[in-house]
Amino acid sequence: MKTQVIICLLVGALAACSPQKQEQQTSSSSTATESQAANTATTNTDSTATQQSAFAMFQFETQEYNFGTIQAGKKVRYAYKFTNVGTVPLVISQVQPQCGCTAADYTKDPVPPGGQGEIVLEFDSQGREGQQNKITTVYANIPGGSTILGMTGVVEPLSDGRPLRRN
Repeated sequence: MKTQVIICLLVGALAACSPQKQEQQTSSSSTATESQAANTATTNTDSTATQQSAFAMFQFETQEYNFGTIQAGKKVRYAYKFTNVGTVPLVISQVQPQCGCTAADYTKDPVPPGGQGEIVLEFDSQGREGQQNKITTVYANIPGGSTILGMTGVVEPLSDGRPLRRN
């Protein structure tokens, strides 16, 4: 009887260790691993989409303003109006004109999704002439972290012949 039990155990062990069984077990493990990888990829994609959608987003009426032609010494003021089309409140941390000839003011309070705000830029043409291309960088909690606003136009020289700086 003991011999029969030992033989049964050996046969069972051999059957369990047969290449065919191992192949099935490996195949099952592989399928499980692939399934886990697919679930992880789906979860990562979902969390990436959630992270991307957890931004505020500017939607400007225009990001480029052309003030036309003005006389040297004049100031040009323009309000860039925007709507937050993102899913979280839009917070502007800084508005940085490229030079001292342009001043900036902006909505300081968080702008809720669907809310509106503005960024006001004022260009002072004192001491300038010719084509002007002014760029201002706006830093906020948006994808990429910043966006650009532009102001262009032409400044006519003073009629008294004094030299002026270009751009």
